[in-house]
Amino acid sequence: MSAKISALLNQLAPHIPEEQQPLLDQLREEVTQLITSKDNVAAEQSSIPVLDKKSGCYRKANNASHYCPQCFDNNQNLVATQRINSKLRVCPQCRESIKPTAKK
Repeated sequence: MSAKISALLNQLAPHIPEEQQPLLDQLREEVTQLITSKDNVAAEQSSIPVLDKKSGCYRKANNASHYCPQCFDNNQNLVATQRINSKLRVCPQCRESIKPTAKK
C-alpha cells in the first residue's frame, strides 16, 4: 500500500468507532489489492506487442526485437524476424516477407 494512503488511513483510525474498525481493515485490504492489481495490469500492458508502422512488425516496449505480424496475428506466437535490407524483413518460421506499412 502506498505510504500516503496508509498514513491517511492511520489518521482516520482514531475517529472511527471501535465496532467500525473491521470496516477500516477491509478498506486497507481492498486498497492493497487494487494497488497490486494496477501493478499487474501495467506489467501486462508493457508486454503486449504493438504494431510498428515504420517496420511493419510487432514490437514490445523496452525490446529491440521485431516480431512477425503474420505469426502473432494467426497464432499469438512472437517470432523474431530477420533483417534482409533496410526495407525488408523475413520471418524464419512462416517465411513471410515484411515491409514497412508507413511512408516516410
